[in-house]
Amino acid sequence: MAETDAGLLMRKNGLGDLSVLSDQLILATIFSQLDKRDLIKSIPFVSKVFYIFGNEEFLWKNLTLNEFGGDFIFQSNWKVTALTPRHLQKYDAKEHFQPKKTIQIQGFSSNELYYRWYLSHLNLNNFQVDFGHIERKNIKELTFNQFVEEYDGPAKIVMLKGVTDGWLAKENWTREKIVERYGHVQWKISHKGNQKMTMNLKDYLHYSSLQNDEAPLYVFDSDFGEKVPEMLKDYKVHDFFKEDYYELLGESRPKSRWIVLGPQRSGSPWHTDPDGTSAWNSLIKGRKRWAFYPPHIVPPGLTLHPNGRGLYTDLDAPFPVEWFYSIYPTLLPHQRPMEVTQEEGETIYVPRGWWHIVVNLEDTIAVTQNFVNQCNVRDTLEELSESKKRTKDFEVFSTLLKENHPEYTRLVQAVELEKKERDDAKKKRKEKEEKEGKAEESVNKGYPFDLWLALQKVCAHHSLEVPQEKYEVSVPPDSTNRVFLYNDTVFKFFSNKPTGPGAPRGFRSFEREKNILKALQICNDEEETLCPELIGTGRVRFDSSSNNFVIESEEKKELKEGKEGSEWKEESTIYYVISSQLEGEAVRDVFAVLTDENVGEVVDYLAQSIRKIHECKQIPALLGGQKEWKDFLTKQNDNMIENHTKWTTVNLQLIDQMKDYIGERNVLLEESNRKLYLLHGDLNDENLIGVYSAEKEGADVKPQNGTTYSPEGEEQSKEGPPSKKKRRKLLQQNSETHSLSSEYLKKLFGWETSGIIDFGDALLGDPIFDLVALHVSVFRCDKRLLKRFLDKYGSDRWTELKQGRDGLSFAKIAMCYTLWHPCDALKTVYLKKPHFMKLMKLEELERALWDLSDVL
Repeated sequence: MAETDAGLLMRKNGLGDLSVLSDQLILATIFSQLDKRDLIKSIPFVSKVFYIFGNEEFLWKNLTLNEFGGDFIFQSNWKVTALTPRHLQKYDAKEHFQPKKTIQIQGFSSNELYYRWYLSHLNLNNFQVDFGHIERKNIKELTFNQFVEEYDGPAKIVMLKGVTDGWLAKENWTREKIVERYGHVQWKISHKGNQKMTMNLKDYLHYSSLQNDEAPLYVFDSDFGEKVPEMLKDYKVHDFFKEDYYELLGESRPKSRWIVLGPQRSGSPWHTDPDGTSAWNSLIKGRKRWAFYPPHIVPPGLTLHPNGRGLYTDLDAPFPVEWFYSIYPTLLPHQRPMEVTQEEGETIYVPRGWWHIVVNLEDTIAVTQNFVNQCNVRDTLEELSESKKRTKDFEVFSTLLKENHPEYTRLVQAVELEKKERDDAKKKRKEKEEKEGKAEESVNKGYPFDLWLALQKVCAHHSLEVPQEKYEVSVPPDSTNRVFLYNDTVFKFFSNKPTGPGAPRGFRSFEREKNILKALQICNDEEETLCPELIGTGRVRFDSSSNNFVIESEEKKELKEGKEGSEWKEESTIYYVISSQLEGEAVRDVFAVLTDENVGEVVDYLAQSIRKIHECKQIPALLGGQKEWKDFLTKQNDNMIENHTKWTTVNLQLIDQMKDYIGERNVLLEESNRKLYLLHGDLNDENLIGVYSAEKEGADVKPQNGTTYSPEGEEQSKEGPPSKKKRRKLLQQNSETHSLSSEYLKKLFGWETSGIIDFGDALLGDPIFDLVALHVSVFRCDKRLLKRFLDKYGSDRWTELKQGRDGLSFAKIAMCYTLWHPCDALKTVYLKKPHFMKLMKLEELERALWDLSDVL
């Protein structure tokens, strides 16, 4: 609503000195502190504006709840309810207290008051969506194993039909019947406030039929089974969800089932389910709109705070209707959540860790339960172990789990070890250090001098723009070697100083990264980028005598590893590689929201690109040959038992089988004349980079009519495509003002691969070895994706690699490399396919992971 000059003058005169504050702030911090007496006998007589503010419904709602709790009968509105003594409150609207006629004040407008009124009167009957983000399946078309393999294991949301078939709840949980049977029962109420409250069902349903709230009260009761046990007979937990390890806790188990009942506009704000649990939600009556973000993406508009239980919540999180109408419209299509409308009788499966928000589109009744099973037990253990207030719960649950399910003993030990390492690290941390000092210590750990100063000197040496402020530079937290991102350029520093047990020597990784990037430059072309462009390399040390940095770049000569006694001493020298920064982010951060078509395109890109890498002719001599490959495998085989024992990932029963599984004379360890190929060495989901098409540099933004628009709506000039900032603005305008076809949106917001990074682990060897990280990390152990990759890569190569290997199958070869992999590949396998932890034979694990005979 546009505010007129007269309205502004009325506001200024009516509020006085308070007029400098926003209406929202005035209401939230001043008027919300007033009591009924103030709002009735004082506020209306100050000014017309005070009178208007004093009639705001949410103020009277808070006063009602503070005075009566849940013991009230809702009258015609919250003000009347608050002013009517409890003994005079009536169900019949004709008997409600009628206050004096509200004074109509002309000429005043407030965006804040209008916004609240608008949200509280929204009709959501036509607010349903279905963009096909969430798959719908009939429960009769799935076996238990299929559900685990396709949804529960990979943590994929699915809407199920048929779960509620035969439930008595469909007949017994109507509004009329539950009031008749359970109207006297007190139910827990969820609301936008801190105090706990209950209401009897009769009073609640009376309120819900009359209210016009922006965030209505919502029945969310975890004790309904204890209050009315007969309701538990009205529904049946489906076989897919029956396994629940929290049942081991008996009466001390956390709350796990809820009845959920509410009117239109009610719902749950953004949250994740507690303790790493998964959940199912069956809708008995009504319709719900759901939205989801994967675990690593915090929903827009949410501010996180630690709550002491290992969870992070936002006490002021926008309620559902507010989020959908104030934040959702500001998001570009590729920033929006996955969405689906749940219809009556459907059951939605919500996997561990997923953020979700729910808004009821009409009066709804649902039942939901959380559970811990083979697919999320690790998540539960980790969440309990990370919570300061749940140490006892972690100890009790882990003990019971080991006693009743010995197959998880090693998993519990691994989580216990991680907990101990975290606790030890916290004890050693000096609390007196300033925040910036801590950050610098983390950045410089394992390096002989201040990397920030070194970065500035390296930039100047190579005539690159020098960063002036630290906030201008990004530092990825999970890199083995320290990486700085600045001005679309990547600076990677390699230190020879050990940063941990078994850490690679910096010079070796530097040489590999540098030479592989040089060799692969010929694979880059105008149509497709395979890897970053090499900009410069060199080394840097700090000279204490001159109190300055000394830099040598490789523009004129090749650098050799520094020796003890020389000025370029091994542990005081840092080597660096400068390369272009590929556009976008790692596939790890977007995989969960990619469409099946996008994923297929990623697989096809990888098949073509990795074959190019494998067949690269410019192989650096430092990678060696047959001897180095054989020595590498022999070392991994010799250390296999020790490594898997140390990693605490695999059950001891499996470790005992490893030597027999590999065999005394494994042909893979005996080969001496097989052709070797250039391997990436670590093709995980952090090293594949991609970008949304609309954000790609040089991307054209064309609506359906083919015209390219500028942010102002004029035709684009001949200067070329708009900048990324302008492109974003334009896309937002187009999404609001043009009818966009699905094909157009696909073109704009589809995810495209930018290239592959991090060649520090490159080596010469068998291409099947590269499949280990690729399959368990990028493909999430999905054999359908692996088969597509192999077919696209070329069946000729895989047939060739199986020849002359004593009849070893592809699955057997791949499984051997999995066991020998230096990066604990099975830990990633169990993270992506948690139910594989129950496989107690390596042959079973081989079939489940690598055998493609069962893939259509």
